[in-house]
Amino acid sequence: MSDAIKQKEYEIAFLVKEEQDAQNIKQDALRLGFSITEQGETKRITLAYPIEKEQGAWFGFFRATAASDAIKGLSDELSLNASCIRNMIVSDPPQKTVERPMRPLSGSQRPTIRKQEISQKEIPAQTSGNMVTNEELEKKLEEILK
Repeated sequence: MSDAIKQKEYEIAFLVKEEQDAQNIKQDALRLGFSITEQGETKRITLAYPIEKEQGAWFGFFRATAASDAIKGLSDELSLNASCIRNMIVSDPPQKTVERPMRPLSGSQRPTIRKQEISQKEIPAQTSGNMVTNEELEKKLEEILK
C-alpha cells in the first residue's frame, strides 16, 4: 500500500498552560509527519473545574492528515508533555457544513390554510340561570366555615 492510501484526517484538540506551549504541540505534530490542513485560534479559557490546580488554560485545535501509525507517536508525546493539561484526538472528524439561508416558498408550494366555519351548535350556550353572584358565594363560604 502507498502512503497516500494510509493517510487519515485527524482533529487534535488540547488544553495547555501557556500560549507558547500550543505552538510547541503543533511543531511536534509537524516533526512526527503530520500535515496541518487547518488550525484554529488559540484562546484563553476559564476551566469549569480546576485541572492540576489550574483555573484557566489555553485551548487550541488543528486538523491534520497523517499516516495511521503516526497518531500513536503524537498521543504519547502529548501524554508525556507536562504543559499539556488535556488532549483529544478524533479520527475522521465531521466536516464543516455551510448553512444556507432558507428561501421562501413559491406560491404553488405554500400550504393552504382553510378557514373552518364554526356552527352555532358547536358554541356552548351560556345561561344566566346557573350563574352565582359573589355575594351568594361569600354567604355559602361563611356557612361552611361555621
